[in-house]
Amino acid sequence: MKKASLITAVLMGLTLAISGCGQWDLKQTADKMATGRLPFKFTGEIQSINLSAQTAGVKVGKRTDTYHLALATYEGGYSGIADLKVGDMIKGTGMVVTGEDWVSKVAPVEGAAVPGDMAPSKY
Repeated sequence: MKKASLITAVLMGLTLAISGCGQWDLKQTADKMATGRLPFKFTGEIQSINLSAQTAGVKVGKRTDTYHLALATYEGGYSGIADLKVGDMIKGTGMVVTGEDWVSKVAPVEGAAVPGDMAPSKY
């Protein structure tokens, strides 16, 4: 009987310790979200562009996310949202602010075609 009580006590202690660690991580995330800013990085293929709203739909993995690009800086041959094309592979960084993904930097994925590059000739 003592052995069963000891095992139960150890399991309960481990459960409380593990759940406490999980709450600590959730608290950090909640604190970041409470400030309204949560950093992110992404790499994906542009599916759609809305010039008037300054947004782009980018397929990241299996889902397509909408990114706000009005405040973004552009690198690697891009000088603005008008240079982006559907099908371009891009990467970027940004912040989630009040539930919206705001991109701060956009660049082409290395090895992907860069705006202005000409495709190699077959001849």
